[in-house]
Amino acid sequence: MKSIKSQVKSQIAVFFLLLISVGSFSQEVEITKEKTVRNEIKLNLMYLLGSTIDIAYEHILNENSSLGISLMHTLNEKNSMWKYGITPYYRMFFGKKEASGFFIEGNMAFYSEEINYGTWIYFGTPPPVEFETGFGAGFAIGGKFVNKNGFLVELYLGAGRNFINTDIIEEYYPRAGISIGKRF
Repeated sequence: MKSIKSQVKSQIAVFFLLLISVGSFSQEVEITKEKTVRNEIKLNLMYLLGSTIDIAYEHILNENSSLGISLMHTLNEKNSMWKYGITPYYRMFFGKKEASGFFIEGNMAFYSEEINYGTWIYFGTPPPVEFETGFGAGFAIGGKFVNKNGFLVELYLGAGRNFINTDIIEEYYPRAGISIGKRF
């Protein structure tokens, strides 16, 4: 009976020694849940100063490119030459961080612009404010700066060529902004 007890004790001792040796040679595997941040929402402060709301949504495709859409609507037609605008765009980034730093942008715009009546002499009633639709394609260059918490500032400047109704509205449209936003 002593031999069985001693064998069980020795087997338990060997088991614990193996357990300790396996534990000492095992490697730690770090499991992290990395949150993938792929979306941004932004407000163009430059247009807001001119009584126009310009909100943009951007989806990050990979480290160097993104797709977005900008929606613009004026709050006061008398103070703005635009009524509304929809601008889809594609951006290619050249920064070290994901979708940040210097970028170039290709865009298209569908918008409503105030009709240009030419020179108006200040006698009598002014011509009515009327708008006409424009559609074009353009480009912009800029920079996007993102902090660790996902807040961002974006500066860009560019222009586009209007393809329709150029006899009564401008042939070119501006693409400019000083935007703040959040990556989520």
